[in-house]
Amino acid sequence: MITLPLPTDHDEVQRHYTLAPEDVAFARQHRRPHNRLGFAVQLALVHDLGRLPRVDEQLPVAIIDVVAEQLGVEPGVFDLCARRDETRREHASKIVLHLNLRTIRQADYRVAITAGATAAFGTERSEPIVRAIIGDLKARRIVVPPAPLVERFALAGRAFARRYAHRELIRGLDAGMRERLETLLTTRVEDDGRTVYGWISEVPEGPKLKNLVSVVDRLKCGAREFWRGADYQTAPILHQQPGRLPC
Repeated sequence: MITLPLPTDHDEVQRHYTLAPEDVAFARQHRRPHNRLGFAVQLALVHDLGRLPRVDEQLPVAIIDVVAEQLGVEPGVFDLCARRDETRREHASKIVLHLNLRTIRQADYRVAITAGATAAFGTERSEPIVRAIIGDLKARRIVVPPAPLVERFALAGRAFARRYAHRELIRGLDAGMRERLETLLTTRVEDDGRTVYGWISEVPEGPKLKNLVSVVDRLKCGAREFWRGADYQTAPILHQQPGRLPC
């Protein structure tokens, strides 16, 4: 599951979960301390990650402590609010209304995937792709949906970026160069019938860091050897996406 972990470091929490004066005043409209704290924690989470707490989600102690300090209440009272699902839902509805938010609709899926693809053009890493999707949803005042749906957006965006990279990699190559690429995938050169890069299928799924580095180095050497005979300028993708194609 591709998710963004909640911060646990006190200094990091202070950077992301410090409420504006108007937010503190809004939370203090609630009469009881545990309701003020529960409301403020939800509000802070929406400001940071664009979402509401999940059912039975255990929030880091640092988040509760930092928000409680801003309200001048004891952190321990948070448990009283967390146990009442009805109160949590009432607070969530009030926050959504106050911030003029809405839930996601199927019509929003394509834009979210596009945001993920835009981020994935420059990286394969999951976190920046997910952050780009969350940032897009927040900008459009949409409550970030559950993690499985965000993961679907991220995977779809990354798949789109990969297909685009593959197309761009061969764009501008002449027929001869494309034939050379095809040869790498089809010509059997090993005694056991493997292709030039058939060894990739035998790489362990969970290699140690040392082994992984050697695999990457071997791939880079093969790539350099291939492109040495090509016109570097005919492969624009090599210039446009160095994070995706580091060789």
